[in-house]
Amino acid sequence: MSPRRIQRRRTAGWRMPDGAVYVGRPSRWGNPFRQWLEILASNASADQAVLGIPPGIPDAIHPCWLDTPRAAVEAYLAWLRGDLRAQLVPSPPSASEIRETLVGRDLACWCPLDEPCHADVLLAVAAGTSPRNIDLSRVTPAEAVAS
Repeated sequence: MSPRRIQRRRTAGWRMPDGAVYVGRPSRWGNPFRQWLEILASNASADQAVLGIPPGIPDAIHPCWLDTPRAAVEAYLAWLRGDLRAQLVPSPPSASEIRETLVGRDLACWCPLDEPCHADVLLAVAAGTSPRNIDLSRVTPAEAVAS
């Protein structure tokens, strides 16, 4: 059986399946990009296409609205690829770190299964796909399975 994404729950009696890895915030694997994000705007011109920051913003902390869960996943993938120049902490996990730690494991996050989630990206990388070769239009929430 292929590794899958599992939605964590707070319902009484629910338990994360054995061997599953929690990849939500604040874990090492968590997506630092939320639908509301504040970033250091000194590198805004380099990141504006990904994060939607207007050009010409002075050096400052700049609020950025990522309007959909998919936009947050796109920002996460750009972060993994090294395409963002904004100074974000922590640094992203490397593809080799993802593969070594998450290969063959189910991944659990709070995201609804019918919405995009960064865990879908982690599953693809853990399975051997380079972050550069991930096409989010082909990674759909339908690939995640409820447990």
